[in-house]
Amino acid sequence: AVGDALGTAVEFSPPGTFEPVVNMRGGGAFKLLPGQWTDDTSMALCIAESIVRRGPNEWADVQERFWRWFQDGHLSSTGECFDIGMTTRQGLNGFQKDRNPKSGPTSEQSAGNGCIMRLAPVSIATMDASFDVVQQMAGDSARTTHGAPLAVACTQAFSHMLVCAMKGAPKEQLLATAGVQESHKEEAMEYWIAHPMEEVLTTVLEGSYRQASPPDIVASGFSVKSLEAVLWAFSSTSSFEEGCLKVVNLGDDADTVGAIYGQLAGAHYGFSGIPHAWTEKVSFLPLLEALAADLLLVGSPMQSKAVEDAAGLDKEQRSRLYGVYDDLEAAYKEIHRKATPGRRMYRAMEPFLEDQRAFRDTFDTAVLKRWGRAGPAPPARARLEVLYNEFARRFPVVEEAIHRRSSRPAVSLPSK
Repeated sequence: AVGDALGTAVEFSPPGTFEPVVNMRGGGAFKLLPGQWTDDTSMALCIAESIVRRGPNEWADVQERFWRWFQDGHLSSTGECFDIGMTTRQGLNGFQKDRNPKSGPTSEQSAGNGCIMRLAPVSIATMDASFDVVQQMAGDSARTTHGAPLAVACTQAFSHMLVCAMKGAPKEQLLATAGVQESHKEEAMEYWIAHPMEEVLTTVLEGSYRQASPPDIVASGFSVKSLEAVLWAFSSTSSFEEGCLKVVNLGDDADTVGAIYGQLAGAHYGFSGIPHAWTEKVSFLPLLEALAADLLLVGSPMQSKAVEDAAGLDKEQRSRLYGVYDDLEAAYKEIHRKATPGRRMYRAMEPFLEDQRAFRDTFDTAVLKRWGRAGPAPPARARLEVLYNEFARRFPVVEEAIHRRSSRPAVSLPSK
């Protein structure tokens, strides 16, 4: 989420055509607020939510959550799907047509980076799993929208890197082993002999990026080139901040290379290694922290104590937090619908202000429903208020749209 939100400021901008990114500034092609993220993080959250609520490998459920994001803005930082890749769209439409959850296009031209930008939840959930399980689950997560063999292989290789990083491998060992843990080397060799990687990917995993530099390093939508850019930035820097700025300032597909880098560097440096000035701005941070904690319980149950400390909420409180988020998202969806041009859109400010007051009532009712009159303890209350405020900071955008609409002169239709 951090790398995604950082990179969106210069997404679609060719290198050298923009003021370098140095902080979480928002803006960009979609005019996002600082800390708001794009489709990369929304899709990762859909996967995380499915694993936490339904369990691993429920790919039809993942597809349904992807569709809710695409159609209704579920788990979006803005309340709508404002960007989606062509290959991803084809995969989602394919599932709606034939209900095959592994419906991603398989042509060579569809080996995009959309399958690795959202991978972290799968890797966390398979942290203590066998090599074969890591391989299978990463591949299946890719195939929901990206079935090209090269995209699948890229996703599988990157997943092992993430698992290795989460287990504390030093950077050089991590890069040298292409993410395969020492105990899995024999399994990996057997698998890759049976399923050889394409040379273009093998070359990158063997370290071609160490001798490369821009313009040969690019933030391309091609999965292998994205991975190459991320490994180039990760291998040549010594902090999350330095590497993340290096990769997003490549421009072009900056949000996605930022998201991919953030997964790897976040696993390596840890949450404390990410600048606080960035994390404090990330949209819906308490929701992200809660889902990460529950994913870790799936992937590495022995770490339950560390999970509770990191999330600041126990499992029951996290479940209640999800319920509050669901209620707020449903209420905001109605506001967003009426802010969209159409028959029932807002045409004056007062109805919108009434809905704003009702939205706060929805929040208070949702908290009361789940915590009772005693209410949540201060740590939980603070996190819940962050969720509410994140929805509420969208309201000025709606208000501005209503002002623009109400200030337009009336249009007289010509007489017959």
